[in-house]
Amino acid sequence: MCRELVVVDSESIRRKALGDCSRARTTFHKAEAELAAYEAEDLPAFSRWYRVTFGPELEAIREKKEAAESLSQSIWRIQAYSQMAACSFADAARLLEENPNKFAKAEARIQEERRREEEERERHQERVNRKFVGEILPRLRRLLKSARHDIKRLRGEGWSGPEIVDALLSDFAFDEGLYARELIVMIQDPRVQALLRDYQLMPDQEPLEEEAREERADESEQGAGRRRKVKAAGKEQPEDARIKALKRELAFALHPDQDGGDDPQKLALWHQVQEAVAARDVDRLEVIQAHLHMLTGEVSPKTPVSRLQALTNMYRESRNALRRRIRKLRQSPEWGFRELGEKERVALRNRLRQEVLAERRRAESGLRNVQAEYRELKARSSRDPYGEQPSLLDLFDELDGFAFDWD
Repeated sequence: MCRELVVVDSESIRRKALGDCSRARTTFHKAEAELAAYEAEDLPAFSRWYRVTFGPELEAIREKKEAAESLSQSIWRIQAYSQMAACSFADAARLLEENPNKFAKAEARIQEERRREEEERERHQERVNRKFVGEILPRLRRLLKSARHDIKRLRGEGWSGPEIVDALLSDFAFDEGLYARELIVMIQDPRVQALLRDYQLMPDQEPLEEEAREERADESEQGAGRRRKVKAAGKEQPEDARIKALKRELAFALHPDQDGGDDPQKLALWHQVQEAVAARDVDRLEVIQAHLHMLTGEVSPKTPVSRLQALTNMYRESRNALRRRIRKLRQSPEWGFRELGEKERVALRNRLRQEVLAERRRAESGLRNVQAEYRELKARSSRDPYGEQPSLLDLFDELDGFAFDWD
């Protein structure tokens, strides 16, 4: 084998790598300064100009939207009040229009009465349920006692506690003539649950057998296989991997538990990292990465070439992330507003005026629609003061267990 020595001029390679890194860093700073100028100057200037130019239209839009929202809330209150007070929508609306304070007091009084009635119904139902369970409990206890051998046999055959309970209670409900809701009440009662616990039939008392372990292992393996397939086939896999790598690198350098965790600059960057990860913003993470390397000051003439090349790629990626954001912002009217002349601002005002007027028309149309709905509800209830009456079929549907043979 040939073992010749090859002399390499590492200084020229280092100078080239250092120059590439410096240029990449300069272009990153340029893009960042462009974005900072937009946020510090263009946005405030455009906001002030926009409010001054379209102030009356914007105020009208706000008033129309607030009026529509207020009327919608009034309609909802009137409908609820008319149902609770058993009066027509028109009567409730008239009361609200003539005396809002009186309407509010009547509304609060009826709501309090309904709340007390509901609480009393719940207490009554609870008493009925406890009485029902108290009557059925002795028969259920006798059933479980007589079925001891069957329970043991089913356990041996691999039945779970809930499966055994379901089988026993199905026959028990049929013999006792119980409805499904009565079974639910019975199962939820603490006395019945204590009885089932005595027979080791509650779900939290299931024994951890070998078959259960194997089944869980199979499910876990299948789930892991599915996750691997989804991860391999997912279109967002490169983005997820990039976010994970950036988060790991930045957390190792900026987390408060690391050395220098009391540095306010690093702490501010760490908060930005958390926000960017939550928003899944890769571009912002790459920009934070560039700020971190500038903060640590790792570039010098003695920096290894491999390190310089890695930093160059990092600055280029961060610069490209900023440029992608800038390309989107260039489409907005705020971009470059501070540099616009009078002629360009007049053209921008004419273009935006059409959008503002269209928004005002939409707000006015929304208010008219709500007002028309309000008038229609009042007129409908005035024509039919008793409201819509339920049909015979609706009354039949309310009967529990009702069945009709249409044939």
